[in-house]
Amino acid sequence: MKQLLSLTAVLTVAALLIGCNSNPYGTVKVSGKVVYEDGSAWTTPDTTVFFVSQNPNKDSKTYPRIGSAELNPDGTFSGVTTYEYNDGVIKGPCKIYLTVRKAPSDDPKAAPDYTDAEKAKFAKLEYFSPEDTPITMDIKGGKIEIKVAK
Repeated sequence: MKQLLSLTAVLTVAALLIGCNSNPYGTVKVSGKVVYEDGSAWTTPDTTVFFVSQNPNKDSKTYPRIGSAELNPDGTFSGVTTYEYNDGVIKGPCKIYLTVRKAPSDDPKAAPDYTDAEKAKFAKLEYFSPEDTPITMDIKGGKIEIKVAK
């Protein structure tokens, strides 16, 4: 009888764990580089690239999360995180946008973020908006190159 209760407990826990999938969409490893259309590297410090899956919601409580990675000084990125560190990006259609932050300052009057006019020096403003970005890709994994216009 004890063995039957133990087996039942193990099977119940296993069923709960299988039913509580924290990654319902599946991710693929992605790394790459952000470059300008002329091929030169994006070298703006404190830049993050975001991957917004265009896969539909599975239900009212299950929707694709946004993946992100910090850019290195040479415009490369790896370690893309969606659910857990370095798990990758949700496979399939995706919109990609960038954010830039100012380095922390000791000046209390310093603005924490770039203004639109300042961002426009790096690239067209549409590249900084999840709604307006023109960058779309079908994510399959591997190395990718993200091109932006100045």
